[in-house]
Amino acid sequence: MAVKIIPYHYRSPLLQEAVRVYIDVWQRNKEESLVFFRNYAQLPYFYGFVAQQNKKIVGTAFGVQSKTGQWWHDKVAAQVGANHPTLQESWVLTELAVLDAYRNQQIGALLHDHVLNVQPFPNVLLSTQVSNIGAQRFYQQHGWQIIHAGFAFTRGHEPYVIMHKSVTHSC
Repeated sequence: MAVKIIPYHYRSPLLQEAVRVYIDVWQRNKEESLVFFRNYAQLPYFYGFVAQQNKKIVGTAFGVQSKTGQWWHDKVAAQVGANHPTLQESWVLTELAVLDAYRNQQIGALLHDHVLNVQPFPNVLLSTQVSNIGAQRFYQQHGWQIIHAGFAFTRGHEPYVIMHKSVTHSC
């Protein structure tokens, strides 16, 4: 089945579809998730995409520039050091999610590759749960390396590994 990768932005109706996928995959609250997506969609260098198969949105990926003053960036910088080379000129893959019924069909890989190819920075970062071995394996198979073995962003919550990938852009 052909999969289309389609961009979305802050005012796009596809943002709501991306939120629907996120809610389904992560069992999150709808209103909080919509706020989460809209807040990110207004940040510098936001790139968001959905995967469509048979006119159904089945996956999403988005990210933003990672820079000092942003919550995620500052939390990671406190762990690895603000001058860590991977935090310089960096972009963070904030979300990559595919509905369960559509996994293992290369849809996640298509979203991953597309969003990384359009973002303009040489360093890309992400965080995923320490317990999410499947996600870590997926990212490592796509060239990511762990730069921090895990810490909790918020006290009492699950720890996350921090991963990095260098991206070469052709001119």
